[in-house]
Amino acid sequence: MLAYIFAYGSLVDKESRESTIKTDLVFPCVLKGNYIRYWTYHPRDHTLVVLGMSQHISKGNVNGALLLVDDGMLSKLDEREYGYTRVELDKKDLEIAKELDSDIPLYTYLLHRDRDIAVMNGLMNSKYMNICFRGFMVYGSAYVIQFIETTDGWKYPWMEYYVDTYKKIC
Repeated sequence: MLAYIFAYGSLVDKESRESTIKTDLVFPCVLKGNYIRYWTYHPRDHTLVVLGMSQHISKGNVNGALLLVDDGMLSKLDEREYGYTRVELDKKDLEIAKELDSDIPLYTYLLHRDRDIAVMNGLMNSKYMNICFRGFMVYGSAYVIQFIETTDGWKYPWMEYYVDTYKKIC
């Protein structure tokens, strides 16, 4: 079986993604609907920051990348995204310049977490943020700005450095 995966964080980055799966079938896209992407803590280690996404009462757009994966890759992604919940999405909510196969399901990984917990800066958090930005940079400056603008939770003072730096680059 094949599946589409909507990736919105570190899986957008090729190097990070290839630490788990190898697929060249990756397409930039935007998820429209009642979703919000936000910074929160890691499901297994509350000292690490990660991106999560959950359903939200207001409509919002979340940019990311669409991956085409097989069963083996999907299983590896399920392991990698431990603590997240894989859910099926409606393809009509995906804005993409590619015709999607109607027989292939579309999934993403949601993470429902308290967004108010304090996460301190550290080497692993800096590395994760750089991985996310690097992934979005592949698709251009406007894609990075959209990533910044459609992500909630840039509340930690140490995150300002990344936002300011990438806005200057763009």
